[in-house]
Amino acid sequence: MTLWLTLNSIALVLLGEVVLLILRQLGFLLQRAGPMGARGSPEGPRVGEAISTLLHASGMYDGKVSLLVFMSDHCAICGTVRRGAEALARDWHGDASVFLIYDSDSGASKPVESIADGLHLKRDGGIRQQLDIAVVPYAVVANAEGIVVSKGLVNDVSHLESLLEIERAEHTASHRRVGAPGVALG
Repeated sequence: MTLWLTLNSIALVLLGEVVLLILRQLGFLLQRAGPMGARGSPEGPRVGEAISTLLHASGMYDGKVSLLVFMSDHCAICGTVRRGAEALARDWHGDASVFLIYDSDSGASKPVESIADGLHLKRDGGIRQQLDIAVVPYAVVANAEGIVVSKGLVNDVSHLESLLEIERAEHTASHRRVGAPGVALG
């Protein structure tokens, strides 16, 4: 009986060590993977597509980078995304404008309403349809010229920020290519 208890104890200890090693490896894997960005989607406008005409017509063009966040009043996760968009509007104020775009209950387009510095609300279901966006929450980033730079399904502020960071990287790269004053090309 003593031998049986001893073997069971050894087996449990070894099993525990194996589980701890597996958890440790999983931790390393998650740590190396880093934060995940917005999930790419084939729907919506194509990256590189000009949507400046749509932005002008809907009153959402102000000469800055635009983060268009499409949401619904009936979406459970949209509240989290909205809070993230509000935080980004504060952080990116001056560099980007954030537009929260909800479908209009009446079906009619309403004018852009400024909620805070760099944060705007637009109720218009037609914009989402024109851009062929079927699912919410969804975000599109257009540069200052109205060209789509990034897009994707979003679930939190890190997803929204990843889309804006793509635009920042594109902007920095284009300045290097063009040779902005004071920047050495090499």
